[in-house]
Amino acid sequence: RACHRSRTATMRRGEMLSRRATTAVGLTAAVSLVLVIRLRLSAPDGVAGIGLYAFVAHGALVGSSLALCASWAHARGYRALDRFGYARLVGSRVSSDGVLPDRAGPPGATWNGSRWVVEERAPMSGVFGAGGYQGAESAEETLRRELRERAEAEHWARVEREDEAREEKRRREKKERKASKQSGDDDDKRERRRDQKQKAASDRASASDAKWADFENRWAALEDSQNTSSSLSYDDVPWPPKMTELLVRTAKGAGRESREFKVAYRGLMMRWHPDKFAARHGPRLLENDREKVLARVNAVARALNVAFAEG
Repeated sequence: RACHRSRTATMRRGEMLSRRATTAVGLTAAVSLVLVIRLRLSAPDGVAGIGLYAFVAHGALVGSSLALCASWAHARGYRALDRFGYARLVGSRVSSDGVLPDRAGPPGATWNGSRWVVEERAPMSGVFGAGGYQGAESAEETLRRELRERAEAEHWARVEREDEAREEKRRREKKERKASKQSGDDDDKRERRRDQKQKAASDRASASDAKWADFENRWAALEDSQNTSSSLSYDDVPWPPKMTELLVRTAKGAGRESREFKVAYRGLMMRWHPDKFAARHGPRLLENDREKVLARVNAVARALNVAFAEG
């Protein structure tokens, strides 16, 4: 393959030099022709104008013309050799109707003038990913990709934890504001705080279900507002509480080989596939948040693919 590339590069350099030489000879022929015509027109009547200057101009014209003819013959000769070599390969100069067979070689082959050449290609491998990776990978490239994916997964897990902490803080502040508006003495306030703590303790068991229910409600509201012209920011998009649990929760614990699991996966990909998300909601995204939103959508799509592959 290295020899083939070297030979190809040499042929390209030769073709480039040949084109430049032909261009130079053509310019020389044109200038010589102009000079000869000018000498003919400026010569007095009865004078052939064969001086040194006229001799040089005529010689340049004749030489450049011969060089152009030689270049044309050289190119025609190569095309004839190419046709002759192909005819030898297929076993006959012409077919029954006097025409060479169609040059349809093996898939991926190229004709080098005498035979078909098929370059060996490494086996293709890869997995789906938004902006995914496909093709042959060395061991070092595979290691770098796995490290990059692990770092990206840790990044989005940290983003989810930050979102959860921000949401928890917002709920706590809302409760505090509501409690501050209520009247009552200190005993009543202490009792209410105690009741709130007890209620919060009892709600922790179902907090996860409540977050997922809120996520589904917000997504339904987003779908209902699809035809409106209101803008969407990063916080307006209902992100799943846990990307790694999204497929399992949607499938409601169904097995990987079950129909419910596959239907849940297809439904989620219709929602979170980067192209489909951009087609539905892209025009409404704020320009300042567009890159951040699409990056997280890509992360959700990859998490769904990994969950579907691992079951």
